Amino acid sequence: MDITSKQKEVLNVIKDIYAKTSKIPTYEEVRERLGYKTTSSIQVHVNALKKKGYLSQEKGAGLKLSAFFKDVARKIFSIPLIGEVACGSPNIAVEDIQGYIPYMAGNLTGGTQDYFFLRARGDSMDKAGINDSDLLLIKKQNSMPNIGEKAVVLIGSEATVKYFRRTSEGLYYLDPSSSNPIHKPIYLMGQDEVIFCGIVKDIIKNKLK
Repeated sequence: MDITSKQKEVLNVIKDIYAKTSKIPTYEEVRERLGYKTTSSIQVHVNALKKKGYLSQEKGAGLKLSAFFKDVARKIFSIPLIGEVACGSPNIAVEDIQGYIPYMAGNLTGGTQDYFFLRARGDSMDKAGINDSDLLLIKKQNSMPNIGEKAVVLIGSEATVKYFRRTSEGLYYLDPSSSNPIHKPIYLMGQDEVIFCGIVKDIIKNKLK
């Protein structure tokens, strides 16, 4: 049964805390995580989730995830959001943990320590399905990407995400995929320092735009 974005937000917090602690959080814990001023809105969303079968509650007992969603919660990992990456001219990447994003473990290869999220900025990869404010799931990789992969590359102290390409002459470059003609390829030859940070493995669209 469909749920609203706010109900999904509450459910994701409940599943995330349950996956970490094996305990259903209190209304207050959910309120603190989401930054709500009171728990009354949390209660409204929880009641809706109970009616739709996502949560259950026996008389005199605490909340429970339904059997299906309890199993799903155990398969959810929290991946850190560590900053932003430019989808335009290279921009400084902020490398501090800004929060955690729940993500299904079955969609990952390797451990959660191999992954992080970045928030995209700019429009140089809009034709590749990456728009401003989208969340990018990145798998860490310091070695050279395969040709054609969407790579996060640090040039000096600035990071960007582009397609990794090679010319017929063997020159490596970062290729935008944009409806905006202002964006041009970035050739890596002659750059002071180039560090490959990872490969884009998934894109979570910003539905607020």
